[in-house]
Amino acid sequence: MDCNSPLRNDATGEIVTAPSKADGSIDETRDFRSTTNTSQLMKATSNDLPGYETFKYHGDVMGITVIASNVIANFGANMRKYVGGEVGAYVKMLTDGRNVALARMATEAERLGANAVIAMRLDANQISEVMTELIAYGTAVSVRPIDNS
Repeated sequence: MDCNSPLRNDATGEIVTAPSKADGSIDETRDFRSTTNTSQLMKATSNDLPGYETFKYHGDVMGITVIASNVIANFGANMRKYVGGEVGAYVKMLTDGRNVALARMATEAERLGANAVIAMRLDANQISEVMTELIAYGTAVSVRPIDNS
């Protein structure tokens, strides 16, 4: 799924740097397809985070990727038309694409100084018979725990 292109802000076109390590250096080894998200960024589909108050809005953020199926995946999918069942190659491809879109959205939110994304959504759009756009978007915010004492 990696197209070897730099992460780019889809709205402005500028290059988005990878998240930094604790010492300030860029973590060039981060795999944006990983299912393990090491980011401290909180994400929620709701408009708030229970137990937290929003004190700053940073604006909307998004991450987009376009994935294309390959000949092997298409062959497997065509065979499934006759025998039924899940098309594992497509599941993996879409899962990887979703993780890339989420990582790009999180990177943009972190770059803006946010520690959370609220009202997050994931969408998929068919561009052609073999290409699908996956987009993750939401509102980047800064939140802090509510002091109930």
